[in-house]
Amino acid sequence: MGNWNLLNRKVFPKLDFYVPEGMLSRIVLSSPGAIEPVLNTLRKKIEKKLADIESKKLSLEVLDTRNLELTHEDLHLAETRILAQLAQMKVDEENIQRTMNQDLVVESCYKVKDPMILRQFLLEKDQTILNFQEIVKILQTKVEKLERLVQLKDTRIEELTKKNAFFHV
Repeated sequence: MGNWNLLNRKVFPKLDFYVPEGMLSRIVLSSPGAIEPVLNTLRKKIEKKLADIESKKLSLEVLDTRNLELTHEDLHLAETRILAQLAQMKVDEENIQRTMNQDLVVESCYKVKDPMILRQFLLEKDQTILNFQEIVKILQTKVEKLERLVQLKDTRIEELTKKNAFFHV
């Protein structure tokens, strides 16, 4: 119990995570199904923290290389890095789909009668929804920018076509 309390005080707050006392006692007593929701949630928090750290690291690398002239190898390396990020995003998307399709996670949380665990589960789901909504807004903004670029390209092509037709007449 002391180890779990220490984790609750020192480690879990860095991940915005907390395990209620009632849940801790069930875990320590090795109650069936007590640890799974905690471990699943903890795994997701750790993965999110690692992804945040990695994205900050990558954005710093991008800032450092912006003012430099890029060689062919640098471009190839950047392309490889982007492809790796896209592959990771695909894996993350597949994991999200798999998690959403699994009734086990939801069932194991509802088997637990502790309202704090259910509340934490719902808060995490709300946070996930907010994250998805933010991603949708970002993607919508990108689509709008791309549509504007296409309109600009069409306008420019039209102007050049008219200019070309004028010179050939």
